[in-house]
Amino acid sequence: MNRYDYDPHKNRKRQHEPERDGEAFPTTGVAPEPLLLKEMQRRALTMAVDFNPHDVANLLWALATMGITPEPSLLKAMQERAIETVGDFTPQHITNVVWALAMMGVEADPLLMKVMQGRATATAVYFNAQNVSNFVWALAMMGVRVNPRLLKAMQRRAMATAVDFKAQEVANFVWALAAMSAKSDPRLLEAMQRRATATARDFTPPEVSNLMWALATMGVKADPLLLEAMQARATATARYFTPQDVANFVWALAMMGVKADSIAREDVVMTEPDVVNTGKDIMTEAGVVVKHRYGR
Repeated sequence: MNRYDYDPHKNRKRQHEPERDGEAFPTTGVAPEPLLLKEMQRRALTMAVDFNPHDVANLLWALATMGITPEPSLLKAMQERAIETVGDFTPQHITNVVWALAMMGVEADPLLMKVMQGRATATAVYFNAQNVSNFVWALAMMGVRVNPRLLKAMQRRAMATAVDFKAQEVANFVWALAAMSAKSDPRLLEAMQRRATATARDFTPPEVSNLMWALATMGVKADPLLLEAMQARATATARYFTPQDVANFVWALAMMGVKADSIAREDVVMTEPDVVNTGKDIMTEAGVVVKHRYGR
Protein backbone atom coordinates (compact mmCIF):
# COMPACT_ATOMS: atom_id res chain seq x y z
CA MET A 1 0.00 0.00 0.00
CA ASN A 2 1.54 3.31 -1.02
CA ARG A 3 1.50 6.34 1.22
CA TYR A 4 -1.50 7.85 -0.54
CA ASP A 5 -3.79 4.89 0.14
CA TYR A 6 -6.58 5.40 2.65
CA ASP A 7 -8.31 2.67 4.58
CA PRO A 8 -11.32 3.96 6.55
CA HIS A 9 -11.28 0.84 8.74
CA LYS A 10 -7.69 1.30 9.88
CA ASN A 11 -6.84 3.32 12.98
CA ARG A 12 -10.49 4.06 13.61
CA LYS A 13 -10.03 6.93 16.05
CA ARG A 14 -13.04 9.09 16.85
CA GLN A 15 -12.99 12.28 14.83
CA HIS A 16 -11.86 15.38 16.72
CA GLU A 17 -10.98 13.31 19.79
CA PRO A 18 -8.85 15.26 22.29
CA GLU A 19 -6.28 13.85 24.65
CA ARG A 20 -7.53 12.69 28.01
CA ASP A 21 -6.07 12.92 31.48
CA GLY A 22 -7.17 9.48 32.62
CA GLU A 23 -8.33 6.18 31.20
CA ALA A 24 -12.01 5.30 30.86
CA PHE A 25 -14.26 2.64 29.37
CA PRO A 26 -13.81 3.89 25.77
CA THR A 27 -10.12 2.93 25.84
CA THR A 28 -10.86 -0.73 26.66
CA GLY A 29 -13.39 -1.41 23.94
CA VAL A 30 -15.80 -2.71 26.58
CA ALA A 31 -19.40 -1.52 26.36
CA PRO A 32 -20.65 -0.72 29.87
CA GLU A 33 -24.06 -1.97 30.95
CA PRO A 34 -26.87 0.62 30.73
CA LEU A 35 -27.72 0.07 34.40
CA LEU A 36 -24.10 0.72 35.37
CA LEU A 37 -24.06 4.00 33.47
CA LYS A 38 -27.34 5.02 35.04
CA GLU A 39 -26.03 4.28 38.54
CA MET A 40 -22.73 6.07 37.87
CA GLN A 41 -24.57 9.16 36.66
CA ARG A 42 -26.83 9.07 39.69
CA ARG A 43 -23.81 8.79 41.97
CA ALA A 44 -22.03 11.62 40.17
CA LEU A 45 -25.04 13.85 40.70
CA THR A 46 -25.06 13.22 44.45
CA MET A 47 -21.34 14.12 44.66
CA ALA A 48 -21.27 16.95 42.10
CA VAL A 49 -20.13 19.55 44.65
CA ASP A 50 -16.99 17.50 45.28
CA PHE A 51 -15.93 17.23 41.63
CA ASN A 52 -12.71 19.02 40.74
CA PRO A 53 -11.87 20.23 37.20
CA HIS A 54 -10.11 16.95 36.38
CA ASP A 55 -13.20 14.98 37.44
CA VAL A 56 -15.63 17.18 35.51
CA ALA A 57 -13.55 17.08 32.34
CA ASN A 58 -12.97 13.33 32.43
CA LEU A 59 -16.61 12.47 33.13
CA LEU A 60 -17.98 14.65 30.33
CA TRP A 61 -15.26 13.47 27.92
CA ALA A 62 -16.01 9.81 28.68
CA LEU A 63 -19.77 10.19 28.25
CA ALA A 64 -19.33 12.06 24.96
CA THR A 65 -16.85 9.49 23.68
CA MET A 66 -19.34 6.72 24.42
CA GLY A 67 -22.05 8.65 22.59
CA ILE A 68 -24.01 9.27 25.77
CA THR A 69 -25.80 12.50 26.63
CA PRO A 70 -26.10 12.71 30.42
CA GLU A 71 -29.33 13.31 32.23
CA PRO A 72 -30.24 17.03 32.17
CA SER A 73 -29.80 17.32 35.93
CA LEU A 74 -26.28 15.87 35.79
CA LEU A 75 -25.31 17.97 32.80
CA LYS A 76 -26.52 21.09 34.62
CA ALA A 77 -24.64 20.11 37.79
CA MET A 78 -21.38 19.47 35.90
CA GLN A 79 -21.58 22.78 34.07
CA GLU A 80 -22.27 24.61 37.32
CA ARG A 81 -19.33 22.86 38.96
CA ALA A 82 -17.11 23.80 36.03
CA ILE A 83 -18.11 27.43 36.48
CA GLU A 84 -17.35 27.28 40.21
CA THR A 85 -13.89 25.76 39.70
CA VAL A 86 -12.92 27.48 36.44
CA GLY A 87 -9.90 29.12 38.05
CA ASP A 88 -8.25 25.71 38.35
CA PHE A 89 -8.95 24.53 34.80
CA THR A 90 -5.94 23.67 32.64
CA PRO A 91 -6.00 23.96 28.83
CA GLN A 92 -6.66 20.22 28.65
CA HIS A 93 -9.62 20.48 31.02
CA ILE A 94 -11.07 23.40 29.05
CA THR A 95 -10.66 21.58 25.75
CA ASN A 96 -12.16 18.31 26.97
CA VAL A 97 -15.22 19.96 28.50
CA VAL A 98 -16.05 22.17 25.54
CA TRP A 99 -15.30 19.36 23.05
CA ALA A 100 -17.57 16.99 24.99
CA LEU A 101 -20.47 19.45 25.00
CA ALA A 102 -20.06 20.00 21.26
CA MET A 103 -20.01 16.26 20.57
CA MET A 104 -23.15 15.77 22.67
CA GLY A 105 -24.93 18.44 20.67
CA VAL A 106 -26.31 20.09 23.80
CA GLU A 107 -26.88 23.78 24.40
CA ALA A 108 -24.14 24.86 26.77
CA ASP A 109 -24.75 27.25 29.65
CA PRO A 110 -23.91 30.75 28.32
CA LEU A 111 -22.11 31.57 31.57
CA LEU A 112 -19.98 28.44 31.23
CA MET A 113 -18.97 29.43 27.70
CA LYS A 114 -18.10 32.91 28.92
CA VAL A 115 -15.88 31.74 31.78
CA MET A 116 -14.28 29.00 29.66
CA GLN A 117 -13.33 31.59 27.08
CA GLY A 118 -11.94 33.82 29.79
CA ARG A 119 -9.88 31.00 31.27
CA ALA A 120 -8.69 29.91 27.82
CA THR A 121 -7.55 33.45 27.07
CA ALA A 122 -5.64 33.59 30.36
CA THR A 123 -3.93 30.24 29.76
CA ALA A 124 -3.56 30.42 25.97
CA VAL A 125 0.24 30.25 26.07
CA TYR A 126 -0.04 26.75 27.51
CA PHE A 127 -2.36 25.35 24.82
CA ASN A 128 -0.80 22.77 22.55
CA ALA A 129 -1.74 22.31 18.90
CA GLN A 130 -4.43 19.73 19.62
CA ASN A 131 -5.93 21.89 22.37
CA VAL A 132 -6.16 24.89 20.04
CA SER A 133 -7.72 22.92 17.20
CA ASN A 134 -10.27 21.02 19.29
CA PHE A 135 -11.26 24.03 21.39
CA VAL A 136 -11.83 26.36 18.43
CA TRP A 137 -13.58 23.56 16.50
CA ALA A 138 -15.94 22.94 19.42
CA LEU A 139 -16.81 26.62 19.76
CA ALA A 140 -17.58 26.78 16.04
CA MET A 141 -19.69 23.62 16.19
CA MET A 142 -21.79 25.09 19.01
CA GLY A 143 -22.18 28.43 17.28
CA VAL A 144 -20.73 30.23 20.27
CA ARG A 145 -20.02 33.92 19.89
CA VAL A 146 -16.27 34.01 20.39
CA ASN A 147 -14.55 36.79 22.29
CA PRO A 148 -12.18 38.66 19.89
CA ARG A 149 -9.39 38.53 22.49
CA LEU A 150 -9.71 34.77 22.74
CA LEU A 151 -9.74 34.31 18.99
CA LYS A 152 -6.64 36.45 18.65
CA ALA A 153 -4.91 34.48 21.42
CA MET A 154 -5.82 31.13 19.83
CA GLN A 155 -4.57 32.24 16.43
CA ARG A 156 -1.35 33.47 17.98
CA ARG A 157 -0.92 30.14 19.73
CA ALA A 158 -1.73 28.24 16.54
CA MET A 159 1.03 30.14 14.79
CA ALA A 160 3.48 29.28 17.55
CA THR A 161 2.61 25.56 17.45
CA ALA A 162 1.93 25.21 13.71
CA VAL A 163 4.68 22.64 13.17
CA ASP A 164 2.96 20.33 15.67
CA PHE A 165 -0.44 20.33 13.96
CA LYS A 166 -1.54 16.98 12.58
CA ALA A 167 -3.65 16.68 9.43
CA GLN A 168 -6.94 16.46 11.33
CA GLU A 169 -6.02 19.42 13.50
CA VAL A 170 -5.17 21.60 10.50
CA ALA A 171 -8.45 20.73 8.77
CA ASN A 172 -10.57 21.25 11.90
CA PHE A 173 -8.91 24.51 12.88
CA VAL A 174 -9.11 26.13 9.44
CA TRP A 175 -12.69 24.87 9.03
CA ALA A 176 -13.61 26.45 12.37
CA LEU A 177 -12.12 29.80 11.38
CA ALA A 178 -14.14 29.77 8.17
CA ALA A 179 -17.32 28.63 9.94
CA MET A 180 -16.99 31.53 12.40
CA SER A 181 -16.19 34.01 9.61
CA ALA A 182 -13.13 34.90 11.65
CA LYS A 183 -10.67 37.49 10.50
CA SER A 184 -7.47 35.50 10.20
CA ASP A 185 -3.87 36.58 9.98
CA PRO A 186 -2.60 35.77 6.45
CA ARG A 187 0.63 34.48 7.98
CA LEU A 188 -1.32 31.96 10.02
CA LEU A 189 -3.20 30.70 6.98
CA GLU A 190 0.09 30.39 5.11
CA ALA A 191 1.52 28.37 8.01
CA MET A 192 -1.53 26.11 8.05
CA GLN A 193 -1.24 25.54 4.31
CA ARG A 194 2.43 24.61 4.66
CA ARG A 195 1.56 22.19 7.43
CA ALA A 196 -1.28 20.70 5.37
CA THR A 197 1.10 20.17 2.48
CA ALA A 198 3.62 18.48 4.77
CA THR A 199 1.00 16.14 6.24
CA ALA A 200 -1.09 15.61 3.10
CA ARG A 201 -0.63 11.83 3.11
CA ASP A 202 -2.48 11.66 6.45
CA PHE A 203 -5.58 13.55 5.30
CA THR A 204 -8.87 11.64 5.14
CA PRO A 205 -11.50 12.57 2.51
CA PRO A 206 -13.55 14.72 4.95
CA GLU A 207 -10.38 16.54 5.98
CA VAL A 208 -9.37 17.22 2.37
CA SER A 209 -12.86 18.48 1.64
CA ASN A 210 -13.17 20.58 4.82
CA LEU A 211 -9.79 22.24 4.39
CA MET A 212 -10.39 23.16 0.77
CA TRP A 213 -13.93 24.34 1.52
CA ALA A 214 -12.65 26.53 4.34
CA LEU A 215 -9.92 28.15 2.28
CA ALA A 216 -12.33 28.80 -0.59
CA THR A 217 -14.95 30.21 1.79
CA MET A 218 -12.41 32.62 3.26
CA GLY A 219 -11.33 33.70 -0.21
CA VAL A 220 -7.78 32.51 0.37
CA LYS A 221 -5.52 32.05 -2.63
CA ALA A 222 -4.28 28.52 -2.09
CA ASP A 223 -0.60 27.73 -2.33
CA PRO A 224 0.16 25.82 -5.56
CA LEU A 225 1.96 23.11 -3.61
CA LEU A 226 -1.07 22.66 -1.37
CA LEU A 227 -3.38 22.39 -4.37
CA GLU A 228 -1.11 19.77 -5.88
CA ALA A 229 -0.91 17.79 -2.64
CA MET A 230 -4.65 17.93 -1.95
CA GLN A 231 -5.53 16.92 -5.52
CA ALA A 232 -3.14 13.99 -5.25
CA ARG A 233 -4.61 12.94 -1.93
CA ALA A 234 -8.17 13.34 -3.22
CA THR A 235 -7.37 11.24 -6.27
CA ALA A 236 -5.81 8.47 -4.18
CA THR A 237 -8.74 8.38 -1.74
CA ALA A 238 -11.56 9.22 -4.18
CA ARG A 239 -13.35 5.91 -3.65
CA TYR A 240 -14.02 6.89 -0.04
CA PHE A 241 -15.48 10.35 -0.73
CA THR A 242 -19.12 10.83 0.26
CA PRO A 243 -21.44 12.93 -1.91
CA GLN A 244 -20.89 15.88 0.44
CA ASP A 245 -17.10 15.44 0.29
CA VAL A 246 -17.20 15.38 -3.50
CA ALA A 247 -19.49 18.39 -3.79
CA ASN A 248 -17.55 20.54 -1.31
CA PHE A 249 -14.16 19.62 -2.75
CA VAL A 250 -15.08 20.27 -6.38
CA TRP A 251 -16.93 23.46 -5.37
CA ALA A 252 -13.80 24.67 -3.59
CA LEU A 253 -11.63 23.99 -6.65
CA ALA A 254 -14.06 25.96 -8.81
CA MET A 255 -14.17 28.87 -6.33
CA MET A 256 -10.38 28.96 -6.28
CA GLY A 257 -10.30 29.24 -10.05
CA VAL A 258 -8.70 25.87 -10.66
CA LYS A 259 -9.14 25.08 -14.35
CA ALA A 260 -10.25 21.74 -15.75
CA ASP A 261 -7.14 21.39 -17.88
CA SER A 262 -4.91 21.70 -14.81
CA ILE A 263 -6.90 18.98 -13.04
CA ALA A 264 -6.77 16.64 -16.01
CA ARG A 265 -3.06 16.87 -16.79
CA GLU A 266 -1.19 13.90 -15.37
CA ASP A 267 1.96 15.86 -14.59
CA VAL A 268 0.18 18.36 -12.36
CA VAL A 269 -0.53 16.01 -9.48
CA MET A 270 2.26 13.47 -9.85
CA THR A 271 3.89 13.30 -6.42
CA GLU A 272 6.32 10.41 -6.52
CA PRO A 273 7.66 7.93 -9.12
CA ASP A 274 5.31 5.07 -8.24
CA VAL A 275 2.19 7.20 -7.82
CA VAL A 276 0.66 8.69 -10.95
CA ASN A 277 -2.58 10.52 -10.26
CA THR A 278 -4.47 11.82 -13.26
CA GLY A 279 -6.70 14.15 -11.29
CA LYS A 280 -9.62 12.85 -13.37
CA ASP A 281 -10.21 10.01 -10.93
CA ILE A 282 -11.96 12.27 -8.44
CA MET A 283 -14.51 13.21 -11.10
CA THR A 284 -14.97 9.57 -12.07
CA GLU A 285 -15.37 8.53 -8.46
CA ALA A 286 -17.86 11.34 -7.93
CA GLY A 287 -20.14 9.67 -10.42
CA VAL A 288 -19.57 6.26 -8.86
CA VAL A 289 -20.36 7.53 -5.36
CA VAL A 290 -23.52 9.31 -6.46
CA LYS A 291 -24.70 6.30 -8.47
CA HIS A 292 -24.00 3.96 -5.54
CA ARG A 293 -25.71 6.19 -2.98
CA TYR A 294 -28.71 7.25 -5.03
CA GLY A 295 -29.08 4.48 -7.64
CA ARG A 296 -28.73 6.75 -10.66
